[in-house]
Amino acid sequence: MIREERAEFPWNRAVEARPYLERLIQLGVERGENDDYTTEMMEWWLPESDLITKMYKVIVPRFIDKEGPFTSIYRLPDQRLLVYRTGRNERWKRYELAVLEIDGNPFPPILGEQDSKSSSLLNILIKDSLQNRLKKLQLDTPKDAQKTQ
Repeated sequence: MIREERAEFPWNRAVEARPYLERLIQLGVERGENDDYTTEMMEWWLPESDLITKMYKVIVPRFIDKEGPFTSIYRLPDQRLLVYRTGRNERWKRYELAVLEIDGNPFPPILGEQDSKSSSLLNILIKDSLQNRLKKLQLDTPKDAQKTQ
């Protein structure tokens, strides 16, 4: 996960792995690389030295001024795969998939830019209705104030 900064997992594995990854990044951000506990945790969870170097030199500096979460998880459409077929009988299995990624990675975003819906017919009608209601309320309030006096 540290090497690629984005990985595809079964949904339950991604949900399970996310807190561990968050904790490693949090230790690096809060305690720094000179702390004994942080060094021990990094060596335990990241057995290759190049991953520890990447964590301290690339990933941790990205989050120095940011409070968590440091990762994002996205659910992908389920995959349905044929497990086996015997004659006319077929057995299918459904796989729930997810993408777990470290924020700020160099890859394109999973979710595209959201289109603005402000010019849709429904939003225009609602906006106009609210403006008319506000005008009506503004016109009615001076009359009510005069009646009470």
